[in-house]
Amino acid sequence: KSPEQFKLIGKYDRRLDAQQKVDGTSVFGIDVQREGMVHAVLVRCPHFGGTLKSFDASASKQIAGVSDIFALGAAVAIIASGYWPARKAAQALTVEWDKGPLAGLDSAGIRAALKKQLDEGEAHNVTDEGKAPGGDTTGLNTQIIEAEYYAPYQAHAAMEPLNCVADVRTDRVDIWTGNQSPDIFRATVADALQRPRESVFIHTPMLGGGFGRRAFPDYAIEAALLSHRTGRPVKLIWSREDDMRHDYYRPAALSRFRAYLQDGKLVGWENKVTGPSIMQAMIPMAVNTMVGWIPERPLQALGNLMAIRDSLSTEGAAKLAYATPYLKVDYTLFNPGIPIGSWRSVGHSFNGYFVESFFDEIAHALKQDPLAFRLAQLKPEATRARAVLELAAAKAGWGKAPAGRFQGLAVHEAFDTLVAEVAEISIEGSQIKVHKVTCAVECGRVVNPDIVAMQIESGVIYALSAAVNGEITIEDGAVKQGNFNDFAVVRMQDAPAIEVHIVPSDAEPTGVGEPGVPPLAAAVGNAIFAATGKRLRELPFRLA
Repeated sequence: KSPEQFKLIGKYDRRLDAQQKVDGTSVFGIDVQREGMVHAVLVRCPHFGGTLKSFDASASKQIAGVSDIFALGAAVAIIASGYWPARKAAQALTVEWDKGPLAGLDSAGIRAALKKQLDEGEAHNVTDEGKAPGGDTTGLNTQIIEAEYYAPYQAHAAMEPLNCVADVRTDRVDIWTGNQSPDIFRATVADALQRPRESVFIHTPMLGGGFGRRAFPDYAIEAALLSHRTGRPVKLIWSREDDMRHDYYRPAALSRFRAYLQDGKLVGWENKVTGPSIMQAMIPMAVNTMVGWIPERPLQALGNLMAIRDSLSTEGAAKLAYATPYLKVDYTLFNPGIPIGSWRSVGHSFNGYFVESFFDEIAHALKQDPLAFRLAQLKPEATRARAVLELAAAKAGWGKAPAGRFQGLAVHEAFDTLVAEVAEISIEGSQIKVHKVTCAVECGRVVNPDIVAMQIESGVIYALSAAVNGEITIEDGAVKQGNFNDFAVVRMQDAPAIEVHIVPSDAEPTGVGEPGVPPLAAAVGNAIFAATGKRLRELPFRLA
């Protein structure tokens, strides 16, 4: 059909699940009930890699509704008639832990080790194009700008706590849980129970936020083992503190840049990124799932090679939309042992901030308007990036911010989608107030524009929480944060106005769930520089 004949494609329409979510009839994992079901809570070792030494459950057993308490690996399991008695019993438990191999590790030590890795670690080349400029050989002075940027560990902090209902029987295993990877859940649960994979059935209800966390099956394995032990259906629910302190975190990353400038133009770009390998964290699950399809040893060998040249940790940095005759990007692996995984937009989440912040530095060093400099430096073929930049700038009134407000912009490609964002901020004392974010998105042919807008809006809010509030810090090999009192997210009164404008396209549809995240931190950081003259090179942003 020609677009003029479309009846549904490109039309604004409500979500099919909207009514159920509004009236409460939608079923999430935490809503699942089974006949004869008991509830479970696990008390886990707070120290990464630590183990259980001993526990005293005498006080916990006095709580009405508690039926059993036992060790499960490095945790203590409490079985009860409901979640609340199980949680109260967990609070009454006395436990002694062995802190394990990461005892004494803290965030400052990790940051120092990352810097040392940048200085001394073996670099694996990701991109190598052209030749580094050689001083005055072109007859023009070469100006060099250098900077380092840092992003901390981040928790997923989905609103629905992790939960799973498991019913393990002699000939069949049923798992009900919101998840992002049914094949992985099936394979790992079957292996944990030593059951045939075809005997495991994964039921996927709605999930209250995933962001990459619900690709990891640890909570389903726990529930399955508990059901196997008790002989009954078990509903396992994690507390917010469980979720915050036992996550697979967005990794901390440190990025070092060097730019070569001649005659007001970018002629060379070097970038070296270090941090844990996201791919290394994901590969074992994928390998395990594919065993039986592809021989295991070749898969593992491929996985090891992919980890040291991790495309997930360098995505968003390995290529630029900007023209430069010399481009070199390296990655050096450093893993302090904190569990990590994919976090909304994965490597783009920090590389988008790194790259677009440093590019803004270059524009200001050359005393050029950040928008004009970006447009001038775009590759001729970067027409989509040009379109979103021009649209976002026009809709935001670039250069015409109200008195007392300041603008910053950024553009980034992730998952074949281009997004440009203009942040409008003010500074109130030491507080950063983001008033408005204007977004332009080019994601191919749009089926439901309303869902595109929703996803970009939610990406902005999610990214803003990480940019101005949240970070996970490590102390003595354990996470310090536990709930939203010390891991703040953007609340309604702090949410900016968000405009989403879609660039028309008849290309194949691309992704919209994650591309709204990467430009946000850079846009806000660039606006902070416009307001204060201070370049903040680490997240979350702090003026005091």
